[in-house]
Amino acid sequence: MVTKAKRDTDAATAKAADRSIDVELGERLKRLRKNAGLTQAEVAARVEIDEKSLSRIEAGKMRPSLDTLDRLRKALDGTWGELFAFRDVDVETALRLRLVRRIMDAAPSELLVIEEKLR
Repeated sequence: MVTKAKRDTDAATAKAADRSIDVELGERLKRLRKNAGLTQAEVAARVEIDEKSLSRIEAGKMRPSLDTLDRLRKALDGTWGELFAFRDVDVETALRLRLVRRIMDAAPSELLVIEEKLR
């Protein structure tokens, strides 16, 4: 039997891992943008999001949708590997669990989009 304290601890651990993933992803996007010699305004215009949203994504304060992330990746000539090749096993495991949760919660139409993005 799982106690409330154990569930709370697991939830806190998952939340911290999610936060570290968001920060790491934001830092990687920022690095790709700077390596490309682009400003936030230029990238935001290419991806059709507002500059404030891009700033929040790069700071790890906002999680982009899969579609936005794909448009950012393409605008920055990045690869999925550059964005998600984590060396920290805990971060990688947390990311895998988060992706599984998102897939399990996805609507049927979203599943088709996810499958296409993973090809």
